[in-house]
Amino acid sequence: MEFFSVILFAIVSTLTPGPNNALIMGSAVNFGVKRSVPLLLGMCLGFPALILVSGFGVGVILRYVPEFYIYMKIIGSVYLLYLAYKIFKVREVASSSTLQQPLGFLHGAAFQWINPKSWIVAASAMSSFAIFSERTEVNAVILSAIFIVVSIVCVGSWMVAGHLISGFLDTENKVVWFNRIMGILLAVSVLQAFLIHEGRG
Repeated sequence: MEFFSVILFAIVSTLTPGPNNALIMGSAVNFGVKRSVPLLLGMCLGFPALILVSGFGVGVILRYVPEFYIYMKIIGSVYLLYLAYKIFKVREVASSSTLQQPLGFLHGAAFQWINPKSWIVAASAMSSFAIFSERTEVNAVILSAIFIVVSIVCVGSWMVAGHLISGFLDTENKVVWFNRIMGILLAVSVLQAFLIHEGRG
């Protein structure tokens, strides 16, 4: 039953709207599935890495030096809002060489470290599901493995959805409004994660 609870938590955490899903969906629309796969893999491996690092000591640092997390959260949120603005301004599907290249594996992995929702989910997972072993490190490894499998399926579904939607975006006006909506959703999800954590504090 506990194992099922962890899987359910992972599904809900990775399938619900958030910065990762908004970004991968927008990437699939503008650059296609094939060119978005590195970003997907970066996200799906970067977040479990965040859980691992949290289990191996970062949680202790944040516990005794809370200012570190505050500064990191502010800087990360500002960057994500800037990224939302850049998405908002995209005016056409990226078939033209004048547009930027899609974000790659390293961007997707590093993205987790500045994503407020990722830190909230990682902290919640480590504190709520210490059920596999008395050792924090063992729990971190098992949770990371679960999130790798679940996130590839759940976040990947957003990428596929973006590819399917792209077929309907056959005019510049439709693409403009899609990117505006995705930019707004990304900004809202960042602010929501920021405010939820503030409320818990």
